[in-house]
Amino acid sequence: MLASGALLSQRGAIFPTLQAIGLSEQATRRAWAAFRGEVWRTAVILKLWQAHIQSQPDWQVHRYEGYRVIGVDTTGFWRPTLKNCPSQHYHPTAQRALPAVLFGIAGEVGDIRG
Repeated sequence: MLASGALLSQRGAIFPTLQAIGLSEQATRRAWAAFRGEVWRTAVILKLWQAHIQSQPDWQVHRYEGYRVIGVDTTGFWRPTLKNCPSQHYHPTAQRALPAVLFGIAGEVGDIRG
């Protein structure tokens, strides 16, 4: 769910995103309980995702003149009603920064079969 970008279409709402990616109702509730009450580490999730992608037989990392291409991006999951939110992210429609939970990622660029 995190690495696929599915949170974007649901504006960061976890429960609807879990449903949208096709989890059963029981699996959605288990995952929601883990997010709600457990400690999870994004770095571990992304390392596992990276290992999975790199294990694919057709994975090809992009290199130009000996340099690996690294993509970097950030996004904010806006939470305008969140009290005491310590971070903000620019919202183009509002034309100002709004309270948001920020998420950033950097990683190798490549492809699988083009």
